[in-house]
Amino acid sequence: MNKPFTISKRSVYTAWKEVKQNKGSAGIDAVSIKDYERSLGENLYKLWNRMSSGSYFPQPVKLVEIPKKSGGTRPLGIPAVSDRIAQSVVVLHINERLEKEYHNDSYAYRTGRSAIEAIATARQRCWKYDWVLDMDISKFFDTIDHELLMRAVQRHVSEKWILLYIERYADDTICHCRTKTEAEAMQVVIMNRLASCKLKLNETKTRIVYCQDSHRRSKYQEVAFDFLGYTFRPRAVKNRQTGQIFTSFTPAVSQKSKNHIHTTIRSWHLNRRMNLGLVEIDTEIEASVRGWINYYGKFYSSMLKQTLQSVNHAIVRWAMRKYKRFNRSFRRAYLWLIRVYHKKPNLFYHWCGVYFPQSFFIENGLSFWR
Repeated sequence: MNKPFTISKRSVYTAWKEVKQNKGSAGIDAVSIKDYERSLGENLYKLWNRMSSGSYFPQPVKLVEIPKKSGGTRPLGIPAVSDRIAQSVVVLHINERLEKEYHNDSYAYRTGRSAIEAIATARQRCWKYDWVLDMDISKFFDTIDHELLMRAVQRHVSEKWILLYIERYADDTICHCRTKTEAEAMQVVIMNRLASCKLKLNETKTRIVYCQDSHRRSKYQEVAFDFLGYTFRPRAVKNRQTGQIFTSFTPAVSQKSKNHIHTTIRSWHLNRRMNLGLVEIDTEIEASVRGWINYYGKFYSSMLKQTLQSVNHAIVRWAMRKYKRFNRSFRRAYLWLIRVYHKKPNLFYHWCGVYFPQSFFIENGLSFWR
């Protein structure tokens, strides 16, 4: 029997693999990725059949409150696993045709593009241009006009089943300018353009920033901005060839991101989990630690160093609770961890870089012994 919509089973399976790789928690139906996989063939066939016949309708989204890096909380919708697969099927079908429509400086949700590339480009532009218009769209996800959004999508997509199931957007944007006057004029142009789309800039968070460095020494109040988890601001750097110290306008992990890392480390509650051993701890935390290093360690990695020492501190606090001989002695427990490091330097992912535990003692002028 012919289906109203032509959707290949292969695309559904490819979408499943992508969702599985991205992990994520269960939605409102409490079905986890592991649960879904137990009857994978049957579940994927049901989803394909419903999408192909036009009878697929997503379940309600599970709403949870998550902490904002700036304080407070924001609502986060967690779709069911089957709905995430359906969304990925749609993305697979439209990505190729939309790729040619993207501006070359657009990085979000593009195949072969990443946030790290966006940060690297922004760093180069800050070295080239004196000013940055750092923009924040006021309540973007609350105020976006869905009808206008769908009219824009329809310019590029004709398949009814895609229009039936589609939803995607991102809003982290900066604009580089040669002069402050140019930045002010650009802000007005963008405000007017957003108004035509029933959106507006958050005027309290939108700022014009001066990219101060050794060659640009004028004094302005705004000399820093956050972009994709990094803070761009003047920093002391060393010329690798001459050893000379100079000021460069460059990115490093932001304070908001560091706070988020500390919150995540505390949420592990390692000091309460006496049933774990060191290998089990590594298994539990490696994915998070690897992600932090691979993302926030790309630029000015020394700023991440002290933050990741908190991982070592958490392990030490675990050891103080687990072993009576370390009770009430942070120093003795830390020295024990250093000995573990020298015996097994690859035990934890962050030990393979510059985040090994003995550096804590070296940096704080404390005695060190093996």
